[in-house]
Amino acid sequence: IAGGRAGAGTQNEPIYSKIAPEVYGLSASSVSIKWSPPSADAQGAMPISGYVVHEYTTNEVHQEVQMLETYVDSREHEIQVVTIHGITSGNVNISVANSSPRTLSILSSNVEIITAFESMIAEVGMGTFCGKSDQKCVLVENIDISHSKSAKTIWTIHFTGIEGPVPLVHIDTTLNAAVIAGADNYVDSTVISTRKGTEKISGSFAVEISGKFTIDLPFDVSAAELGAAIEDAGDVGSVSVTRLPHLSNGEDRGAFQWFVSFPCNPGDVAEMKVASGRLAPLSSNVRARVSTVVDGTPSTIVYDGRSSAKTRSYTAANLSSGMPYTYKVVPYNLFGNGIASAPSETVLPTAGASHVTS
Repeated sequence: IAGGRAGAGTQNEPIYSKIAPEVYGLSASSVSIKWSPPSADAQGAMPISGYVVHEYTTNEVHQEVQMLETYVDSREHEIQVVTIHGITSGNVNISVANSSPRTLSILSSNVEIITAFESMIAEVGMGTFCGKSDQKCVLVENIDISHSKSAKTIWTIHFTGIEGPVPLVHIDTTLNAAVIAGADNYVDSTVISTRKGTEKISGSFAVEISGKFTIDLPFDVSAAELGAAIEDAGDVGSVSVTRLPHLSNGEDRGAFQWFVSFPCNPGDVAEMKVASGRLAPLSSNVRARVSTVVDGTPSTIVYDGRSSAKTRSYTAANLSSGMPYTYKVVPYNLFGNGIASAPSETVLPTAGASHVTS
C-alpha cells in the first residue's frame, strides 16, 4: 500500500533508508546507538508501534538486489527456397501470405522477383522493417540450371524485412504455356523453409517469492506493476523495482531486466523464482531467470521493541573486542516491518575505546 509502511513516503519511496542511527557510546565491549523516528511524511498510514535493531559483524553492509531478466533469440529473417522443375520458359504465378498472385517469368531477374515480393508484402502489411535504415524487404538468390528435361530454377528468398515466420510461398505452374500444351516432361514446384524467422517475446510469466506466486504478469510488465505484485504475494514489505530493456544485438526484442531491491529487509533475502511457461514463442528460445546481483548482508536481531515506540536508543553489550559492528533500525506499524534505516558507522570495540557525542 503506497505510503502504508513506516519509513516510506506517500509515493512509496524509501525515505528512511537515507537516515542512519547514530553511535553515541563505545567501550571495549559495548556500543550505544540512538535513532530518529521517520519524518512526518514517512510515518505510514498507521502510527509507529516500535523498532527492531539489526546487528552486523562486518565493515560493509549491503541491501539485497535481485535481477529478473527475459531472453529471446536475436532477430533472424525467414529463408525459403523455391524450386521449379521442368520449365525453361514462360510464366508462373506466385503469392505469399494470402496476397493476390503476381505473374513472373521463369527467366525473371532478381530485381523483378524482388519487386513482385515487395508488392505482395506491402499488400498484406507484413513488412515490419522495410525501408527502415535502408532495410530491404526481400533479397533473392536466383539460380537457373537448364538441362533439357531436367531443367531446374531455384529462387532463394530472404525475407529480410519481416519479423517472425513467413507462410510458405505458393507457386502455381498450371498456367505455364508448356504445361497447358501438355509437355511430355515432368513439371513440379517445391517450397521449403530453410530457416524460420524468429519472433519477439510475447505472453506472460509469474514470480514465486516466499513460496507464493504473483498474479500472471505480461511480458513487458512495468516496474511499478511488478513491484506491487511482489509486495502482494510475498512477505517482503515494500520493494523497489527498476526496468531496463534487454537488447539483443542492439535490437528491442521485447526482453527486459527488472532490478528488485528489498528496503524493508535488512539482511539476506531468499532468491525469487520465475514461472515462465506462458512466455512465447518457444521456437525463438524465449526464457527467463532470476539471479542475485547483490547479496544482502546477514544480520542478527539484537533488540525487538515492536511495541515500544518511545524507545529510540539501545546499548549492545558483551561484544567481542576488535570485531567490527554496524547497525540498522527498522520501524514497525500495523502493516509490519517498514523501510530499514541506512547503516550506522562501523565501530570496533577495543580496550580504551570511547565514542561520546552529545
